[in-house]
Amino acid sequence: MPTTLEEIRLWIANHDGRIDAWWHQQHEWNRDIEDRFQKVTERLSALERKVMYMAGLAAAGGAIVGQQIPNIFG
Repeated sequence: MPTTLEEIRLWIANHDGRIDAWWHQQHEWNRDIEDRFQKVTERLSALERKVMYMAGLAAAGGAIVGQQIPNIFG
């Protein structure tokens, strides 16, 4: 533990430097994670769009087939 004023000043300077380095590393990590989430979000949106198109086509196909069933069997 620092006992003199000079040792306290050195301890504060060293401690502050470590904190600054830690925060710098944390901000870099946050930026990397945000980029990853953005890529996942874009891929998920594209997948959702494809699923909506397929569901719409299946619904339209089902409506057409359902409408023709009475004509075929009736």
